[in-house]
Amino acid sequence: MTNEVNIGTQSPKTPGRDSDEVRLGNVFRELWSGFPIIVLAAVIGGLIVLLVTMFFVTPTYQSTTSLYVMSNEEKSTSVNNTDLQAGTLLTKDYEEIIKSREVIEEALTSLDIDSDYHSILKDLSVSTPDDTRVIYISVTYKDPYTAADIANAVRRAAIQRIQFIIDVKTVKVVSDANVPVSKVGPSYSKAALAGAFGGALLAVIILVILTLANDTIRTGDDIEKYLHISLLGSIPIAEGEKRSKKIYHRKRGGGRA
Repeated sequence: MTNEVNIGTQSPKTPGRDSDEVRLGNVFRELWSGFPIIVLAAVIGGLIVLLVTMFFVTPTYQSTTSLYVMSNEEKSTSVNNTDLQAGTLLTKDYEEIIKSREVIEEALTSLDIDSDYHSILKDLSVSTPDDTRVIYISVTYKDPYTAADIANAVRRAAIQRIQFIIDVKTVKVVSDANVPVSKVGPSYSKAALAGAFGGALLAVIILVILTLANDTIRTGDDIEKYLHISLLGSIPIAEGEKRSKKIYHRKRGGGRA
């Protein structure tokens, strides 16, 4: 095997778009050759995030209760379309009342648990499916039994508050809060995918930075590509000469030949 010393002369070419295309091509080649590294980084990243999620992230459970608010007009036998539409629009008002500080703090007081308004509000969701007037109250918590207790307590406090503010007499409980048997979070598959994506992205960024920062001239073609100098010729360096230079440097350094 031999190395070569290249000799060139200035070419009339000037740096520009060609140089950018060469660099971009080198980046893609390095990414292709480093594909196994990217895959390995993705596997390691996904595994690390998955293990952290499994052992250090507390699982959460969601419990749901539902209620139906019946307006005073609906008690009469003559209920028209306008009354029903007005009742549907009021469900948005009910949602805001359920999420109010007074309702949540009253629910927490009745349960005497170590949580505050903001922490419960973050894990409380109120929804109303389209074309219905049933209001669903869902609570996500780290303990399934406490999640059910909070949901039921919020529903009871909300019923009193709705009757007081909107002056309705009847609020029906559609279903009590259930005790969930399966967790809703965290998702191990999503955590692993996020970790794999992060690991692969980190590997790609490192490879790109190393490629762009590497300005080493390896071949005669690199001289023409990067320096825009025409190659006139090359002088091969024999393997024996390379070995003798190594021995010479070792002797100068005090080592044995």
